[in-house]
Amino acid sequence: MEKSFILIAAFLLYLGTFQADAQTGGEYPRTITSATATAGVTKDPRIDVLVQKQVYLNTLALRNMPGYRIQVLSTMDRSKAMDAKARLMQLFPDYQTYLSYQSPYFRVRIGDFRDRGAAQDLQQELNNYFPNGVFTVRDYIHISPEQLFQSEDDNPQN
Repeated sequence: MEKSFILIAAFLLYLGTFQADAQTGGEYPRTITSATATAGVTKDPRIDVLVQKQVYLNTLALRNMPGYRIQVLSTMDRSKAMDAKARLMQLFPDYQTYLSYQSPYFRVRIGDFRDRGAAQDLQQELNNYFPNGVFTVRDYIHISPEQLFQSEDDNPQN
């Protein structure tokens, strides 16, 4: 009940800022005066916490983006898929491994690559360990916001 009251109050405060902005040219008054009444506006500090949480949630949405992964195995046998995932985790601990089920197949994939070239480099190495066929596939990858905004200009090489 208290949370809904806070959200309603924040929304009303938000709507009031547009009217105040139009009337004052961007300056926000501390009090709102009308012909019959005067009301003071006090900002609840918890609104800032809600805004920070929303910013965090918005950055989480950036983590799932189109990219590439290496598919190592596609099988109907779950135990084979689990064994392949365990083997990948031992051989390549620096890469994230994924086991997914899309009826009737279990798929084992590795890596989160933004471009196909980097994925194909790992694919060549994986061909030595999994000779039955390793493929680079398009998938939605998980990427941290730090990696998303990082570019080669940020990391100059000597």
